[in-house]
Amino acid sequence: MQIQPKHQKFRRTMAAVALAVLPASALMASCAPTPPPCPGLKDGAWTGTWDSEVFPIAGGGITAVTSTSGSAVTGTVQLQGSVLTDPMPIDGTVACDRVEVTSPYGITLTGRISADGESVSGTYESTSPADTGSFTITAG
Repeated sequence: MQIQPKHQKFRRTMAAVALAVLPASALMASCAPTPPPCPGLKDGAWTGTWDSEVFPIAGGGITAVTSTSGSAVTGTVQLQGSVLTDPMPIDGTVACDRVEVTSPYGITLTGRISADGESVSGTYESTSPADTGSFTITAG
């Protein structure tokens, strides 16, 4: 019987463990769920509603027209029922299912794009007048 130093026996044991674990970890990695595809923001016309959290009687319709190029989005938004009734230019970014646009009038809209890309829901913030609230728009 040959006696082996402890470190050689330990090294062989660890090598055997690694060989047993590696195939299992590779199998688990190949079975990991695939993340859903990014819906992105559709180009074109959108309609919906907005509601103020600051001014209980404020709210109304919202219309928008968007155009995307890569992660950049431009277009216009119009808030019926607000002090800013004319269409406002907007520009911002799209990152997978998130969109954020700002207008030169101090309004920022931040929303989540639905999985089918047909709607966006989120919040808005206005600096003048100071206001926050929610909005929902649908493509079409």
